[in-house]
Amino acid sequence: MKLYQSFPLQKTSKNPPIKKRNRTESTKRLLNAALEVFSEVGFDAATTKSIAQLAGLNESLIQRYFGSKAGLLRAVIQLYAEHKLEGAYPPGRTLEDEILNYLAYQYDAYTFNPNFVRVAFHSVLNNPGFMKTLEAKARFPEHLVSRLKAFQTEGAIKTDIDLKNLAQLISSQAFVYGIMERSILGMGNAEYHRQKFKFFAHTIALGLGNKK
Repeated sequence: MKLYQSFPLQKTSKNPPIKKRNRTESTKRLLNAALEVFSEVGFDAATTKSIAQLAGLNESLIQRYFGSKAGLLRAVIQLYAEHKLEGAYPPGRTLEDEILNYLAYQYDAYTFNPNFVRVAFHSVLNNPGFMKTLEAKARFPEHLVSRLKAFQTEGAIKTDIDLKNLAQLISSQAFVYGIMERSILGMGNAEYHRQKFKFFAHTIALGLGNKK
């Protein structure tokens, strides 16, 4: 899986050193290595030295590019949020399918690396300043809102429904089941949560339509 092009998330052996400094390539290597190290040993046990060694780069670049180990973790989380949670997902033929497809996409994003999700969640909860920075960078699910707008135009959603509030309600379901239940608590599995999503999507779609 990828957070963005040229940012592979698979395990790799130590990267060969970059002969000529290239900040873009160096940043990608450090983010990739940090994701792997944080996922394996957690934030506290991770060292900037081990991350730099895996990336094949000088440890000083972490301080230069990210300010600190915490800054590096923040960058990985932000990149994940920007590129995994805001990507395109398969359009649905019906409103119910649309909601289900979005939930499935978000769920996969939240559970792509449970170990890292736990590290990130713990770090955010224990660092108020970290939380504020992430909130400032957070993106609203505009892609979902635009899809919902199309269904509203077709009459599948009542005209008095606030689509932004609806999008947030839908997104919260993926957060609860993907992060809280699956990644943090280790409850259920993909099929179990898919059935939950199907029930939610069916119920919401049924209640949003115009009564005839």
